[in-house]
Parts: sequence; structure tokens; C-alpha cells
Amino acid sequence: MEQLGLGPSSGHPREEDELVRQHLLALALRACKAGGTGVGEGIGMPVGLSELYKLGKAIGEGAFGFVRVAQQRLSRELIAVKTFEKVRLRDASSRRRLENEIRVLQRIRHPHIVRLYEVFESPKRIHLCMEHVSHGTLHRHLTLHKRLPENEVRRLVRQLVGALSYLHQRAIAHRDIKLENVLLDERCDVRLIDFGFAILSRGKLRVPCGSPAYTAPEILLAHEYDGQLADVWSLGILIYVMLAGRFPFQGATRAELSRNVLRGSFASPSGLSREPEALLRRVLVLDPSQRYSVEHVRVHPWMQKRPAETDIPVDHTAALRPESHVRDQMLRMGLPSDTVDASLAAERHDHITTTYLLLSRQGISRQPTQTPTQTPTQQPTQTQTQTQHQTQPGQHQTQPGQQPPPSPPPHSHSRRSSGDTPVAEPGQPPPAPLPLPAPSIASDASTHPGGGSLTAAGSTRGSNGGGSITAPGSLEGLSDELRGAPPAAVPLI
Repeated sequence: MEQLGLGPSSGHPREEDELVRQHLLALALRACKAGGTGVGEGIGMPVGLSELYKLGKAIGEGAFGFVRVAQQRLSRELIAVKTFEKVRLRDASSRRRLENEIRVLQRIRHPHIVRLYEVFESPKRIHLCMEHVSHGTLHRHLTLHKRLPENEVRRLVRQLVGALSYLHQRAIAHRDIKLENVLLDERCDVRLIDFGFAILSRGKLRVPCGSPAYTAPEILLAHEYDGQLADVWSLGILIYVMLAGRFPFQGATRAELSRNVLRGSFASPSGLSREPEALLRRVLVLDPSQRYSVEHVRVHPWMQKRPAETDIPVDHTAALRPESHVRDQMLRMGLPSDTVDASLAAERHDHITTTYLLLSRQGISRQPTQTPTQTPTQQPTQTQTQTQHQTQPGQHQTQPGQQPPPSPPPHSHSRRSSGDTPVAEPGQPPPAPLPLPAPSIASDASTHPGGGSLTAAGSTRGSNGGGSITAPGSLEGLSDELRGAPPAAVPLI
């Protein structure tokens, strides 16, 4: 705890701390009396963040604020706090992006998407209290290991596909899928983070956003685009980088990177087996109408359930069914049963529900962890960086009552190679590059996009990966698309 700026751990509260505990309980109840601390759920936040949480050091900074670790005083469990400085949210686009992130996170519940616990607002700041994910970003993990074994990549991709399938079923596009926005927990399971660019939309989008190395070609061409198919392109880039240890499309400048992406030619990672290569050829497709959807990816043979594996989770996490021993623990703390039951039944983003979830995590964290194919070694914590049924190949199975996914699109005309020099695939014509647009993504002397290393490829120098509030190398802009989003009563100023 000391290295996180929280001081030495003193264990659970002792009997002589009864007065402190009673004070904390009073604060927790007062914090919840307005109907929830989540923005848009209550009429105000009468209790300060530091009264309920012991705040650690700032461990990441971005354009709008910073990220730090904190310890809940009641449960002594860790959370991540993403803080936005209101003075930096001066333009309407920045404010809408924050509103959008809060709104989306309040709606979603999935085991591989980071969970929002509660939101605090003060005259100068807004604090997002979120799930603490302990083993850092996938970017850091890959930097340590250079490239990952195929089996480990498959396991991580299945989890990401479950998260994306869950979002896309609800008409939510993430629009910033990248290594820095995937965290790993103590079991080396993934959490998708940073929903600042996420949008609820069933139509075409216009405003470009995302990180250059992961940007879909139709966005580079300044065309209207389908946010979900753009997510699939970014997922394909992420899969390739994990398998190869390098980006499929590279360039010394953003303009050169864009030209190489729009040519659509990439070399297959060496030693890659047939199924993941076939999947890459279906997702890294220039024409979005011919690109796999996330449902195509989910039913691809490489993604199918194997012995000892579970189905890819795509459903909304079930409503809280309070575990009796956790509820009893909260009652022993002195929390009134009617208040506890009301908060849990409504799944409010308040301090009561947060306490329940953190106490539940204590029991989970004490269980033996599964050993993944390759666990992170010497991984920094999140606080140092940021925050099927089995089928035969070619067969698709659907759950009862579900429509089968559409037929897979034909193969792309991108080239394949067993080495570094791309060659035309047998029986396929050479790729026909899409016309180059007038450069809409300018070269920037402060960036080094598309380089061969994992730390280049479109990231802004000096960014702190998953610890940044804004996405490194991102293209800002949400104003036009958020006009049709559901209203949110978020008093930002």
C-alpha cells in the first residue's frame, strides 16, 4: 500500500476504531440519501470523496485530469479514481465526451468491461470511482513479452469479442479499441476501458475518432462509417500485434501510415497457424461491407469453445442477487437492512452498492487463481499505468431463439506472405488500392506514428498509455453524433 501512496496497511477495523466506523457509516448513509452518487441519479453529492476513500498518489495524467488509486475506508478494498478538472472541460465537445462516458458505463454490466461504481462531483472536479484492475495494460504486457503465444492470444481475444458483442448488441460502438485500453486483472483476464469515444448509434457516423494505428480505412478516407465495423478493424489490428509483436501497417508519419493502410497489404506473422490467419484475412478488409462483423468473429472456428473452456460471455450481467454472507457482513457493520436492500435492488451507483461489490471481491480474490497460458510477470498494477457450444470447423451454432449470423463475407484481397515480403495469394488478383484522399490526418512532429515498435504506431509521445484520461494520438470530435444520444442531467459547471 505504501508504494501506492496509501500508507501502511492496518488491516481490518479493530474494536477501538468503533467511533471511526460509526462516522464512516453515517457518511455513507448521508452520501446515499439523495438517491445515488452516480451523475444523473441523485440531486447532489453531500459527502466528499476523501471522506469515504483514502486517496493515493496520482499515477497518470491526461488532458483533462489524472488517475490515482484509492482505498475505500469501510471495506479497505482498492478502487481506481479517474478525476476530471472542470476548468479543463471548457469546450462543449470535452464536456459531452465525459457525459457520454458516464452514461455508457452506467448502462453496461459485463465481466470483461470495467465497472463504474459511483461518481462524485465537487465545485472543481468530477471523480469516476471504478473497478481496480491490478495487472496493468495489455500494451505493457506485450511490451514485456514482445509477442504472445497463439493460445494466449486466442483466450484474450475471446474475452474481448464477448465484450464487443455485448456492446454491439446494444448499438454501442467503442471506437477506441487498442492495447492501452485493455487492462489485465490478477487472473490475466481482460477489462475493456475508456469509453470516452463510445456512442449509441444505429446509423452511419461522420466524426472521426480513435488512435491512428488502429483507425479503419473508411475513416481515413473521411467517409461516413459504421462504428461497429470500425471496432472490428481495430480488433484485427490488436490481434495482429499480439501475434506478431509489430503492427501490420507502418509508416514514419501519419500520412505514410494512412497510405499503407489504404493499400491493404500486410505480411502474415511468421509461424501463424491456419485459423487465426484466416480470421485476420476476414477482419482487416478495406471494404467495410465485406468485413466480418463481431458476430462473424464470435462464431469463427478459432473462437469456438474447447474442452475446459466456457462460452464467450455476451449477455448482460444478471441483476444483483445479494449473497447472504456479504449482506450479513454489511449489516454487522451497522448499515440498515432496508437501505442495503433498496440500493442493491435498484443497483444504484451509490456507496452502499459499491461497498457490497467490494466486499464481494474480497471473497473472489481469496480464491485460487487460474493459471493462464502465460501470466504477466513483473507487471505494474493499474495504478502504475492508469488506471458456444463446440462446433466443427465451418459450423455455426446459435442459441435458442437467436437469429443465425449472416453468411460470412468473401475473402479480402489483401496479400499474404510467409516472410517479410508480401506476395499475391494464389488465385487472387493483386489488391486494388482505394483512392487516396486529400490528407485528412496530418503528420505531427510530436508523434511517431506507425513505427515498428509497440510504443510508436500513432501514439503521442509522453502519453502514459492506459493511465491517460484521453486516448493517446486520438482524433477528437463528438459534437454532431451525440446530439441524438439520450439526455443526461450532468451539472458540469
